[in-house]
Amino acid sequence: MSAEKSSTESGKPAESGLHIMEAGFKPRPELFEPYLMRYGEFLQYAIRQPGFRESYGGAIPGGPWWFAVSKFASLEDMERFQLNPAHVEVQNEGRDKWWTAYYIRKGRLLAQEESVSGRILCETAILRNEKLSPVQAKLAEDALAALSETDVLPYETLVGENLSRPYMLAELAGIEPARACHYILLTYWPSTASCDRWVASTHYRKLESLGKLASSYYQIVPERKPRMMLRPDRMQREWVADK
Repeated sequence: MSAEKSSTESGKPAESGLHIMEAGFKPRPELFEPYLMRYGEFLQYAIRQPGFRESYGGAIPGGPWWFAVSKFASLEDMERFQLNPAHVEVQNEGRDKWWTAYYIRKGRLLAQEESVSGRILCETAILRNEKLSPVQAKLAEDALAALSETDVLPYETLVGENLSRPYMLAELAGIEPARACHYILLTYWPSTASCDRWVASTHYRKLESLGKLASSYYQIVPERKPRMMLRPDRMQREWVADK
């Protein structure tokens, strides 16, 4: 399998092309179950919004973070949804009640011929219908240990705080629309050339024994408009509850 930097329908890497929102949340443990119910209810509203394409998420292994990814047909569709009064209300509710921290960043899908530098998100779906066995999980861990030999970037949550490993491999708790994709591997790179070297490596190929792989590249982009909790470089929004 060769990874693909999928193109937009028009073939042009413009703001009107597919965009991704990658977010992480720290749910309050004592309210976790009702939070999941509230999230599920709102998700049914979100998937009916213009331009919605996909949403998935799950627990980030080894810590308190959960992640959520949403995709929209264009940046304009994504921004329109984010300013939707129902969405603003649920975010305010999250800060007031459900979370202790979050981070949010956006990216645009890169066309196959694009070669760019910056902050590049490589999203690799592992298509399978069952959980990894202990043996398979160890195989994945061994293959991903080779990332230390590459120029992969640290996997950042809040600015200045990183996961213990430079990747996030997570079992999905749900995906909309439903399809066969049980695990997601997310990594960050300084360029598409770096991504290409990784997906061409023998270590990446070892992951193919776990299921069919499908990789896409996204360039993280700055927010175009003022937003609450926006970092000075406009590349990430984040919030931490007062102690």
